[in-house]
Amino acid sequence: MATPYISRLSLLLICALCGCQQPQIDKEIIQNILFEANYISSGWGALYNGYYIDSDGGLYRFQYEAEDEPWKPESADIYSEKKLNEKYAHNRTSLGTIKANTLSRMFQLIDEAVQGPYSAREFIMVDAGITTYIAYRYKTETQAYIPVVLLVTGDYTERNLSDAGIELTKWLVPLMGGS
Repeated sequence: MATPYISRLSLLLICALCGCQQPQIDKEIIQNILFEANYISSGWGALYNGYYIDSDGGLYRFQYEAEDEPWKPESADIYSEKKLNEKYAHNRTSLGTIKANTLSRMFQLIDEAVQGPYSAREFIMVDAGITTYIAYRYKTETQAYIPVVLLVTGDYTERNLSDAGIELTKWLVPLMGGS
């Protein structure tokens, strides 16, 4: 009977001597929408589609056809959850699930990515459309989502140059259909 007690005591002693620490509690995910990539083009007819990741790790695709009424946000830089869900519900397809530990790690980087800095905007071509990769910050005071741009490609290129922005971009681009 003393063996389990001695084993636990030994484990505690080893942790104390080796400097084992309690795992840090990550910032809790309190928002429902975390990341998005979208493509918009009007050069050869209206086209709007993209991907998003929710707080459960769900990876989804949404798509608007040329004849569909386009999604219209309340403003260019602040979105309500209701409006985002309207956009995402349009021809939604579930593509899979992101592992919880990966999702949590990537979510932790959003606050750092907000700090930027950004590269200079470089114009590349015309009529290619624009793909934008975004992380969202949720403001509980206003109940609004604020997009943090990570990368823009297509007619022009612009990049978030923070270490967190670069890491998020490297993770999101292949996950969300980019190259």
